[in-house]
Amino acid sequence: MNHLAEKNKVISKIRQLDELTSELARESNHERLLELVIFAIKKITNADGGTLYIPTEDNRLQYEIIINSSMNVFMGGTSGKKATFNSLPLYLPTKEPNHHNIACHAYLADKTVNLQDAYKCQNFDFSGTKAFDRSANYRTKSVLAIPLKNLKGKILGIIQIINALDENNEIVEFSEENVIFAEFLASHAATTLTNLRLTEDMNKLFESLAQVIATAIDDKSPYTGNHCHRVPEITMMLTDAINNEKKGQFKNTTFDKDQRNEIKLAALLHDCGKVSTPVHVIDKSTKLETIFDRIKLIETRFEVLKKDLLIATLENKLKVGQNAPREVVGHLEKELEKKYEVIDQDLEFIKKCNAGQDFTSNEDQQRIMNIGTNYWWHNPQGIIENILTDNEMENLCIQRGTLTESERRIINRHIDITIKMLEHLQFPDHLKNIPLFAGTHHEKLDGTGYPRGLSAKDIPMEGRIISLADVFEALTAQDRPYKKGKMLSETLRIIGFMVKDGHIDQDLFNIFIDKKIYLQYAEKHMNHHQIDTVDISKILGYVPPEQRNIKIIVEDNNVIPLHPQQIPVFKKKKAA
Repeated sequence: MNHLAEKNKVISKIRQLDELTSELARESNHERLLELVIFAIKKITNADGGTLYIPTEDNRLQYEIIINSSMNVFMGGTSGKKATFNSLPLYLPTKEPNHHNIACHAYLADKTVNLQDAYKCQNFDFSGTKAFDRSANYRTKSVLAIPLKNLKGKILGIIQIINALDENNEIVEFSEENVIFAEFLASHAATTLTNLRLTEDMNKLFESLAQVIATAIDDKSPYTGNHCHRVPEITMMLTDAINNEKKGQFKNTTFDKDQRNEIKLAALLHDCGKVSTPVHVIDKSTKLETIFDRIKLIETRFEVLKKDLLIATLENKLKVGQNAPREVVGHLEKELEKKYEVIDQDLEFIKKCNAGQDFTSNEDQQRIMNIGTNYWWHNPQGIIENILTDNEMENLCIQRGTLTESERRIINRHIDITIKMLEHLQFPDHLKNIPLFAGTHHEKLDGTGYPRGLSAKDIPMEGRIISLADVFEALTAQDRPYKKGKMLSETLRIIGFMVKDGHIDQDLFNIFIDKKIYLQYAEKHMNHHQIDTVDISKILGYVPPEQRNIKIIVEDNNVIPLHPQQIPVFKKKKAA
């Protein structure tokens, strides 16, 4: 071979090496990367076959991948066939290092071994190889064993390549040049594997930290237990449904592995700001509850009030004397009973309002104020006070639920804390959108959401997905102190109204119904009695597939696709 041809051959090899290293560097799947390593080294050395061994914790070399072109063998990796050969012991029963096997020797000695002919080698035991060759009508000749060692010197595995082939497809020895190329690829692959494992470990660490935070928030309150874990579950069900959609609005929308991981972590952390929300506000099961339910204090005051009335009645009896007519004494006792009855009725009314289960009307609010200001009692210091404090009356007058406006603002502030916490974290590029996704799950498409009042164009699809998941879980949850878990049909009806009002994404709600995600979740997490019959034709906000994208032709001949529920309704004018 002349000098020019030799030069071109080397240049070609270097280009091939560059392509192979680039391919290894791009791979992000650990199993596939291991497979690419052995294929790359087999290709650069023009070998017929090869094996990748991985060390185990019990000091053995395990067959990970086996390939052989002439025998059409591919085991391990993504082949779907497991390598069934027995693993190789790195140490003999006598505890001595196993230098009889070439792969074990390369691992223990931490060096490359290049054999011209395995059958003529006296240093290693190839009896197993010869037996296999006889059964398979094969001939193992040249063998190259290379440690897969990273920059820190740790051996991640052994690559054993067999039967280098020349231009005529004849078995030859592995050339010094090919050994150098193979070692370079092995070193590069080991570093890539280490970096990939480090990335995977960091991802696992971050996800585990997110799980810990979610668990801490769920455990903080017995009434919101599992919310931070169930919202990601619904989120991923929706995400996967979009990925599998082949037609309609989401036919061109796909979330890759990193994007799926990003939205999952955002869903796990969507309420992380609740770590700063006072427990007594999150857990407020009645209107008067703080650290304890103050209805007990009010009951005590009413009891004191009744005792005072009893004392006053007894004093009046003493004033009229023992010889007073029976009618006078009876009148005093009846008056006391009447007052007791009114007091008991008012107390029962207060207790009912305190539960927060029913709507408190304006008339009810006025009655609360009357009770609070028309009854007086003597406190322990002997001072006369209203039976209800201003704060107690404010809480009892809450129309829906158990929270005052100030308490609701405290709870709503958790999203500000969530954003603040997440924006302080230095996310890598593939997770950089977590603060945005988690921080927009309370935004509404019509711009009336919080904390920033974003309009539809500024709310990412991932944030919309988490928003729908968050609402559905909250409505169906059975562990809220201020309400019962709603029936499945009622939940979908409420979300349908939210879609109509421009709060929830309609396309997401459509696929949520189409793919019966609501039912899959319900069968797994909801009480059996909550799962009633759902008539999707009666759900406002849901548009059946056949009615979607109706086209409206406007005056300038532009065709605008609209959902049916976006079509304006024009009323006929009355005749003059």
